[in-house]
Amino acid sequence: MSVISLLFIFNIATSQEATTYDEAIIYGDKNIKTSSLMDAKAYYQQALKLKPGDDYAKSQISVIVDKMKMAMAIEDEYYDIIDFADELYDQNKLTQAVSEYNKALKIIPNDEYALARIREIREFEYREKEKIDNFNKAMETGKVYLSDEDFGKAIEQFTIAAEIFPSKELPITELSRTRNLQKEFDQKEALFELKYDEAERYLLIKNYSESLKLFRDAQKIIPDNVKAIDKITLLIPLAQKEITFNVLIENADEYYISQDFISAQREYIAASKAWPEKSYPRDMILKINEKLESEKQDIDNNFNNYVISGDSLMISNEYALALGKYNLALNLKPNNSYPKKKIAEIEGIYAENKKAFEINYNKMISSADSAFSKGAYAYAKVGYETALELKPEDSYPREKLTELEDLESQIAAQQKINADYNKLITQADDLFNYGNYDMAISKYKEAQLIKSIENYPADQIVIISGLLANAEKQRELDEKYNELITVAFQQFNQDKLADSKRSYLNASELKPMESMPKLQIAAIDSMITIRKKEADVRKKYDVLLTKGDEYKSSKDYQNALNTYNEALLLIPGESIAISKKKEVETIQVNLRRETERKESYEDAITKGDKFFGEGSYELSKIKFIRASKLYSDKDYPRQRLDDISKELERVAAEKEERYLNSIAEADVFYDRAEYENALEKYILAKSIKPDASYPKNRITECDKYIAERKALLMEDYKIAIAEAEKFYNGKIYDKAILAFRKAQQILPSETYPDEMITQIIKFIEENSIVDIINTVDTIFMGSTDKLNFSPVKISVRKSNYIFLKAKNLSDKATKLIFSYGSDGSKNGGFVVQVIESNGYNDYIVRVGNQYKWFSEDNNWLTIHPENGDVEISMLRISKGY
Repeated sequence: MSVISLLFIFNIATSQEATTYDEAIIYGDKNIKTSSLMDAKAYYQQALKLKPGDDYAKSQISVIVDKMKMAMAIEDEYYDIIDFADELYDQNKLTQAVSEYNKALKIIPNDEYALARIREIREFEYREKEKIDNFNKAMETGKVYLSDEDFGKAIEQFTIAAEIFPSKELPITELSRTRNLQKEFDQKEALFELKYDEAERYLLIKNYSESLKLFRDAQKIIPDNVKAIDKITLLIPLAQKEITFNVLIENADEYYISQDFISAQREYIAASKAWPEKSYPRDMILKINEKLESEKQDIDNNFNNYVISGDSLMISNEYALALGKYNLALNLKPNNSYPKKKIAEIEGIYAENKKAFEINYNKMISSADSAFSKGAYAYAKVGYETALELKPEDSYPREKLTELEDLESQIAAQQKINADYNKLITQADDLFNYGNYDMAISKYKEAQLIKSIENYPADQIVIISGLLANAEKQRELDEKYNELITVAFQQFNQDKLADSKRSYLNASELKPMESMPKLQIAAIDSMITIRKKEADVRKKYDVLLTKGDEYKSSKDYQNALNTYNEALLLIPGESIAISKKKEVETIQVNLRRETERKESYEDAITKGDKFFGEGSYELSKIKFIRASKLYSDKDYPRQRLDDISKELERVAAEKEERYLNSIAEADVFYDRAEYENALEKYILAKSIKPDASYPKNRITECDKYIAERKALLMEDYKIAIAEAEKFYNGKIYDKAILAFRKAQQILPSETYPDEMITQIIKFIEENSIVDIINTVDTIFMGSTDKLNFSPVKISVRKSNYIFLKAKNLSDKATKLIFSYGSDGSKNGGFVVQVIESNGYNDYIVRVGNQYKWFSEDNNWLTIHPENGDVEISMLRISKGY
């Protein structure tokens, strides 16, 4: 009997594996109660393996999956809230951040992160309330200035905020954004000025269209710029006038170039009317007149040439050019019928083309007439002018324009009459009110000459005449009145306001219609009221100053500052209050600086001690240096700096010792050619002294030797793989597995051998022929179990493998002695070494190559354990191909 080689494949074991269905269910229920969902799920899955299809285990797994999904959703919601809260925290919106952290605690109560954040915020607010208030005030003020595009003041406020809390990113971000916006604004302003200046240059040379375009370009850059808008408003009519002029000049020049001097003359005349200040059309009209006069010197020859040219152009349908030639011919011989006839012929052709024009023209005239009849004279005028431009020869729009001009003149004349009349009446009324009756009568009479039908001037003259009838009495009244007014003036100038008021009252009683005494009385009353209010304000102001001084004396600086501010609200700009306010502000600044200095010192000391205790001596040194600078007279920072220097020297010595020890150990490994161990030590030495060249060089050498060794191992690996694949291809699976395992031992990092072993096991398991054991069976040491089965078909015997799952129940290696035979005779056997293990292991034995196996009808197997009990869960015969 030969001993067959065996292979350990894999180990299915857990830290507390359930061995029975009931045990798995108990463990699963226990873990689900304590919310250990992953462990509970694992036990229920074990239960399903032990009892496939079990409804309870499946339902519990479903419950666990639902709970895990719900937990994931809750966790997602929690992290969303925490992320938002952290964002608010970074923006210094601490109150809102606390609110969000509290929301998170409602989802996951007692969450340490959220609780820690809330504690941190509360402590921070308690410690630095004033700084927080100043920070928030500076940030909000900066934002207001930024919205007003006052970039300088915005930068000033954001800088203050950044100085209060240098670690905060928000003011730094806002500073960067403000500077970028200021840069963009400056660039836009510079570009605007360039466009504006260029537009002004074009305006100086009266190129209105180009100037208007450039002003509009400037307005696009800064839309609400008033000076650009004003320029655009000014230039729109001028540009339109220039466009009209240029169109006429362009048409005239085209006629002139084509030698249609009559049409050119007409267009130049129209251009000159459109813009009389321009000399060019007048110059061209003179030039054309000279040209036409010069041609009369050789009248017959020129006439014939024009007629011939016109006829030639008529043949080629160049009617406009032909018309110009015939007009020139007719200019030379006005009574000649031929050019008249040809002109009439061309005009007939034009008449056909103008039918549609006539329809639109008539509509335009009708629209203008309608506007005229409704009194919309401005619209009517535009309509008639447009019609006249389209059809200059039509007298109707010209007549209507003349009618409009007459009507406008009448309206203007009536408006002037009304204005002159109203002006005279106003003057007369003023004279009447001041008692200048002679001049008032003169003005009322002038008004009567303008509007004789008005009754008011005559009525006023009657009133004045009645007044003049009592002239003597009036003179006495005037003298007394004037005396009172003179006295009132003197009293006012002497600041005797009450006496002055009485004098004006007496004067007003004499002349109730006079407004001057009433106005002076109102002015005096106003001055008295103002002075009373000023006295009250001054009294309150003095009280506030005294109160502020008391607060200052008691060192209640904030209330003192508030009180001085109240005083300045009463009398803005008052120097005494300003001086007192500045004095208190200076005290506050000094106190705040001293507080901040003290807090910074204590913070530096606390952190320095903390870092020292943690062994972070460099960080501790930074903090104590800062503390020493804040209070140079303090001994403690200097003492701690001395301690740190000693510790740094000690650490440096320890570091050097560790470095040298690592190098020494690495060199020993290197000399023994244990390059992997040497590499580990050299890397450690390099981590201690990153700049040292020796470990770097040694690491390079070790890497080189390891690579060379690996290359040699790769050759052995390839040989082992080739041998394994040869067995595999020959379907000798037990030897193939051994060969793959050998390859795996050569290069454990390679996955291919494991993959092939798994593939072989799967193949053997799937090609089962006979199941001999399919339930758990324990075979005790010293006993022999006999297992019967039906003989395997002879056609597959040579490829047979024995496949079993076994578990060693003892604490040492155990043998399983297998025998097989037919009926009463024993034909062969093999031995399986069962390794020590807590779980089941897979074993494969090739039996198909044993002669007695494939030559005999074997129908039984016996199993005899030595050295311990063995538990078998599966034993089957499989085919290899």
